[in-house]
Amino acid sequence: AISSLTLLIFHCILGRFICARCEKHYKRKGHLQRHIKYECGDTGKFKCLLCAYTCKRAERLRKHLLTKKHSLA
Repeated sequence: AISSLTLLIFHCILGRFICARCEKHYKRKGHLQRHIKYECGDTGKFKCLLCAYTCKRAERLRKHLLTKKHSLA
């Protein structure tokens, strides 16, 4: 895991919080922490039961299910 001190050093130098694994960058520390915890290196753990859609975050699957494609709204 990346220490808070490392995150702050990246932020102070570049004005952004940068993922050490994939180099994605974020304005907010919490967004980087969410990325590291749920997204980085993952192929998608949330799967739609109605089609082949997969995503890395539950809220994106909920949004997908509410689209006109599945008309569950």
